[in-house]
Amino acid sequence: MLSNAQEIAIAQFLQSGNYDVMYSSFDGRDHFDRIKRGHRSHAEALVSELRIRESKVATLNASIVIPDELQAFTRAKVEPMVRGLVRKDECELVLSLLEVSVEFVTAERIEELIFQEELSDAWEIANLYLRSIGAEPISSEAPNIVDFSTKAKCLRL
Repeated sequence: MLSNAQEIAIAQFLQSGNYDVMYSSFDGRDHFDRIKRGHRSHAEALVSELRIRESKVATLNASIVIPDELQAFTRAKVEPMVRGLVRKDECELVLSLLEVSVEFVTAERIEELIFQEELSDAWEIANLYLRSIGAEPISSEAPNIVDFSTKAKCLRL
């Protein structure tokens, strides 16, 4: 059961994507336990809200098929751009980096992505996903973006 302060912290996060990185309103055995519990509670609330909004969409676009050979698919998609923008002697290096740096945001992967990313990134990814399926974003404050980069990954729809 969440306390009133915890519910307020989560509501503020859902509205803005901002959160208290120390999770001050959460209890724990120590500092790290408090952070772990706070992060999990925020991520669970984000997934819950995402699933509610996702369920209001008539049908998810099942026609999007992510190929089994994702690296080859990614390489084929980015190769013309790389060849046009990067020096010839550096193309292979850039292509080998890019082919392992693109992830696709799908209904099957969205929850995993939310739990593995920093919360501010997870909030952006959740809103990106919701807009891509024609659902209302979690917040009117969510930017209208078409892809997202985090760490060494580019997330695509």
